[in-house]
Formats: sequence, structure tokens, C-alpha cells
Amino acid sequence: MRKIFLAAINAGIRPAQDIDELKKIRGLNMGCLLGMAVAFLLAILNAVTGFYPLAVLHFSVILVSCCIILLQGRGLYRVAHYVGVLEIMIISCFAAIAYHNSMEILLLLNILAVVLLFEMRREQWVLSLMNVALFTWIRYYNDHYPPLIAQAPFSRHILSYVNGSLILGILIGYYKREQQRNRRQLEAMNLELKEKAATLENLNRVKEKILSILSHDLRQPLASMKTLLSMADDVGPEYFSTFTKRVETHVDNVMLTLENTLRWSYSQMKGITLLPQDVSMEEALLPLPQQFAEQLRNKQITLSLSVSPEYKAYVDPEHLTIVMRNLLSNAIKFTREGGEIRITVALEAEHLVVTVADTGIGMDQEMLEKLFDLEQHFTRYGTGNERGVGLGLMVVKELVTLNEGKIRLQSEVGKGTTVVLELSLP
Repeated sequence: MRKIFLAAINAGIRPAQDIDELKKIRGLNMGCLLGMAVAFLLAILNAVTGFYPLAVLHFSVILVSCCIILLQGRGLYRVAHYVGVLEIMIISCFAAIAYHNSMEILLLLNILAVVLLFEMRREQWVLSLMNVALFTWIRYYNDHYPPLIAQAPFSRHILSYVNGSLILGILIGYYKREQQRNRRQLEAMNLELKEKAATLENLNRVKEKILSILSHDLRQPLASMKTLLSMADDVGPEYFSTFTKRVETHVDNVMLTLENTLRWSYSQMKGITLLPQDVSMEEALLPLPQQFAEQLRNKQITLSLSVSPEYKAYVDPEHLTIVMRNLLSNAIKFTREGGEIRITVALEAEHLVVTVADTGIGMDQEMLEKLFDLEQHFTRYGTGNERGVGLGLMVVKELVTLNEGKIRLQSEVGKGTTVVLELSLP
């Protein structure tokens, strides 16, 4: 029964409607349900006491009220409003003239319905004046002419006043409750807007920080290249070549940082295109030692790679390359000289598991919780004073998740970090 009542109250409710519209819809539905309940009781009373036309009239009220709720459910709100107002006018006029039972009092309550349901001033004035004119005419008619059907007993006058007062009180109470609920909704929306504004402000600060770091990291290798080129004519080829590898390493790091930033920015604006296929893990991972040979040699880090030729993953090959480059770059950055990095690939259950473990400086639990939260974005220098914008792991997680994979991190300060990827099988 409760479900039926709530369905009737919310008939015609749509997600995009504003608070005033919702109040009108629920208010009219509530008025119809209340009118149906009162009309049912009066129909039984009139049928028992011999007022059969009134009993039929009140049963018609139930039918019309059901029609109004159905009209609202179909989105015909304006039609439902007019039907509701005209229903009260017709029923009140007929009952008051036919029985002289003071039913015209409902015409005054109908003015309240007009004000609540209609927004246009013209409609409010016209319909309100019609109700006042009908009320005045009925009062005059009942004072000078006999009832059309039969004179109602005095108790029916009392019943009409009680019904009018009861309906008015319930509707006022209902609208007051609706007003309180709307106020709570507005407060919740204002709080949500404040939280979103704070989040947006924080994200703007993060973006400014990222751009600042990026501009600094771009400036340094470009300045080195400029200095190196200016020395090309002053030093011999052998001496000049000793600098090129170092500059190339800086440029590679900056290219990876720039690529992460651009990819992350593009994903935030337009999303990422996914083109998954069967990828050989051996072919994807074997180029890594050569790509990072200079960085590994400079920090005397040992890189071991363990992957079987038959292992394959169903991923976007470009995304996998970016993920592994970022993970290895981070491992090198935060591993001290003489450290070790191990990349292993294993088959577990229904996933291909890729593990990147280093013997670096590690992280505490607080840092781990901040890694994938842009609002708590932070960066820190590597063991060789390397620095990035702090977007590498965010890009990794985004790409792994897009490829229906999972990422887990385990770390301990001073003992290193282990990153575990779960990738889909072909």
C-alpha cells in the first residue's frame, strides 16, 4: 500500500524539474489522494443515508482524481491543473445548489489551489474571480430559492465546514513539510557546490604547480643543449661526444614527462581511445633495457627481466609501452646507485601479472594514499635529484583501468617499492 501511495504522490516527477515544479506536482497529487479518501467516505455516508445523487457525485470525484494523477504521470501538467480546478468548481456548484449543504465553501479553497498551481497572473486572476463570482452567486441563490433536489440537514452544513477545514489544514501541513524538505535539499546542494568549488580551486592549484614544474624541467635540458651547441666549434669531437649522452638522457626524461602531461591533459578533456589486441609481453618489454641504458649505467642499477615468450596480454600496445616506461622510469628515479630493479611476468589464475620491484627509498603509507589523488598531488626528488610533475602513476592507473586491468602498490621506507599489474589475457 505504501508503494502505491508513493507512486501516486510522485506521478509525473522528472529528474530535470526544478523545486517549484516538483512542489506543484506533488501538491496536486496529494490533494487528489486526500480528495479521493474524503470522497470515498462521503459516498458511503450518502449512499447509506439515501442521498444517492451525492453518492454518485463523490464516486465521480474519485474517478476524476485518478484521471488527474494519470495526466500528471504522462506529463500533461497544465491539463491536469485545469481539470483539478474545474472539478472542484463543478462539484461544489452542483452540491450546493442541489442540497443547500454549504459545499460552496470549497470554492474559496479552490482559490488557494489556483494560486499554487498557476504561474501566470492572468490565469490566477481569471480563475480566482470565477470562484469568487460562483461563491457569491450560490450564496445569493440559496438565500432566495429552494434546493433543486432536497434540503440537507443542518449536520451536513457542519460536515461541509469540517471537511473544508480538514482539507485546508492537511494541505497547509503538507506544503509546510515540502518547504522544509526543499530547504534541506537546497542546503545540501549549496554544501555540494561549496565542496565542488573547493575541489576545483585545489585542482587549479595542482595544474598551476604541474605547469610550473614542467616549465622548469623543460628549461634545464634546453639550456644544456644550447650551451653544448655553442661549444661545438670550440672543443674537439671526442670531448664534445662525452656530453651528448648526458644531454640525451635529460631529453628522454623530459620527453616522457611531457608525454605524460599531454596525455593526461588530453584524457581529461576528450578521453582516451582504446585499441586492444593480443600483445607479446616479451616483445613489449625487451626494448626497455636499451631505452633506459644510460640512466641505468649512470646510477649503476642492475635491471633483470624475466618473461616467457608465450605470455601475451589483451591490451592496447601503445598504452602498455607508456605504462612500462613510466614504471621503469620511476623505479630508476627512486633507486640509489648500485640498486636493483626486477621486472617479472607470471600467469596467475585468469590474469597476466607484471611485477616491477626495486630496492629504492620506498614510501610510507601516507604517501601511498596520495599517489592517485590529484587533489593531494605531490612530487619529490629522486635519488639523483631527478624531478617530474608527478603524473606518471596517474597516467599508469588510468591506462591500466581503461584496459580492464588492476594496479597494486606495496612499499616500505628504505626497502623499495613493488608495483603489480593485473592484465587481461587474450
